[in-house]
Amino acid sequence: MISFPDRVPDQIRVGLVGPGPEAFIVQHHINAMRETGLFDITGAVCQNAKFCGWTAKNLRIPESRVDLNLNWLLHKVALMEETPDIIDIATPTHLHAEQVMLALDHVDMVVCDKPLVTTWKEFCAIRDKMDTSQSIVITYNHRFFEPVQRLRAMVNDAKSIGCDIDNVSSWFFQQWLLEDPKNRQSAWRKVHPLGGAWDIWTHAYDLMSTVLGCDGVDVSESSLVQNGAHGGAALDTGDCIVTFGDDRQANIGFSQAKEGHQDDIGSMLRIEGVWWMWRLEMSGGDVLWMSTAPEPSPWNMGDWKPIFRGSEEAFKYEESAAFEKTPPGHSMGWPDAWYTLWASIAGYYYQVFTPEFGTDNLHPAMLLDIPLMDEGGEQITKFVLAAAKSFEQEGADVSFKSIEEEDDEAE
Repeated sequence: MISFPDRVPDQIRVGLVGPGPEAFIVQHHINAMRETGLFDITGAVCQNAKFCGWTAKNLRIPESRVDLNLNWLLHKVALMEETPDIIDIATPTHLHAEQVMLALDHVDMVVCDKPLVTTWKEFCAIRDKMDTSQSIVITYNHRFFEPVQRLRAMVNDAKSIGCDIDNVSSWFFQQWLLEDPKNRQSAWRKVHPLGGAWDIWTHAYDLMSTVLGCDGVDVSESSLVQNGAHGGAALDTGDCIVTFGDDRQANIGFSQAKEGHQDDIGSMLRIEGVWWMWRLEMSGGDVLWMSTAPEPSPWNMGDWKPIFRGSEEAFKYEESAAFEKTPPGHSMGWPDAWYTLWASIAGYYYQVFTPEFGTDNLHPAMLLDIPLMDEGGEQITKFVLAAAKSFEQEGADVSFKSIEEEDDEAE
């Protein structure tokens, strides 16, 4: 639980959309909010009537505060004088746009599981509905691993003194989806042919953008493959070259059917001849690795040695509670990354909506950059659509800007 040098702020009231016994990622939202001690879940929208009782018990709230309809839930909690300060949406992606726009009718801040949308039209509808006082946060959690933050700081320092930074790449490979016997976690990814791209390719892009400290500007050499491992029409494997705003190029790849990589997201680059790497599967994502080999392989850990462990340095949290349904290899850094994400969401809320509280009174973990509409929404959406277009045009260069320009021309 986060402590404060001066006065303790009021808890942030949360309306939660999407909990249930079969829900996966929402439980990490719940646990992280509880761990910070900064949030109070005042009501929830369940996706299935038979799970309302279970949801109320899990959230430790009266069943009268669980409903199947967001509008009706907000009406009920308003009568109790406990209208949420933020609404947290953790539902399948194809439901996001409608739910986010409904939430914007009631609150000034919405948190949405990634990706925000799957079309430029959906993004524009949300953007046009927002007013200048409203904010949307998208939960790209991997940027909050402490070794990733350390690597970002190293890259920023290297840029400032003109060091060579090259051989930049990031990836996200998953095998665990193939091992889901009831196919619950992979089912929604087959709704859209680019379901896998929206799900994990966007994670790899956000990781790379975070490490480099700038946005992408164009995509080239895009390749997408339908291995058919999950059935349906999903293009479940791909890679591309992204040029970022600092003119550096990065290879960014993904696969939802890569054997030997349970849940493997990572990033690798070289600074002045020394290689640096972060991989989630190695030590639970808690370690930054270094290599002086001429061409180290990210899959051969004999080429690498550990340099920095996040759990032993940097932010000193109290012991986290046991997180449920933790994916393979996530036992060390995974809970802390979610914790830091939600601490940063709280910090952003206090800075924007209760500025009188004062930035000096906030814990350092509450001051990290969070993925807002410009990064987590606009840039992510343009990345996937530009990558898809590059693939359709046999690897042609496609600028992020062209995605918006084409939409303007269509109108």
